[in-house]
Amino acid sequence: WTSLVVRHTNEWADALEAFLASNKLYSHPDTVVNIANCYAELYEFAKAMEYFELFIDQKGDKITPEQKKEVGDKMERIGKKVGKITVSPDDVEGTLLVDGEEHGSLPMKGAVYVEAGLHKVTVEQDGDEVFEKDVNVTGGSVTSVEVSVEDGGTEPAVEGPPYQM
Repeated sequence: WTSLVVRHTNEWADALEAFLASNKLYSHPDTVVNIANCYAELYEFAKAMEYFELFIDQKGDKITPEQKKEVGDKMERIGKKVGKITVSPDDVEGTLLVDGEEHGSLPMKGAVYVEAGLHKVTVEQDGDEVFEKDVNVTGGSVTSVEVSVEDGGTEPAVEGPPYQM
């Protein structure tokens, strides 16, 4: 209940902190959508998209048409401000970092949401950097990063998005 009071007083950062703490104890779709809304109000659109998608996944076939439309409309608006990064090939192993922030283990299913703009994609294996590349992500697009660890090096070239979401 306290989290809802904070959320409605426009103290979005405090609300986010409370919802994240609650979600850590027990993840519930209502909490997840509130986290997404807080991130959107704080202009952290990539994280908002991640949580909106998680909300849809958690609701499954229990999502109402109204919820689906409301979340879909928000994702459409926010989607123009973010893009996705995918990593290939599927047999690359390691830890994926974007701008120094860990985004999981490779190979990974799906894509990583990022704000539109220039990002540094890094792959680490056993704590050692084995690949690095700067990529320019356009809002509403998916940028695929082809990882090559055989040459053991970093690639300074900037790559643009190949297609729109």
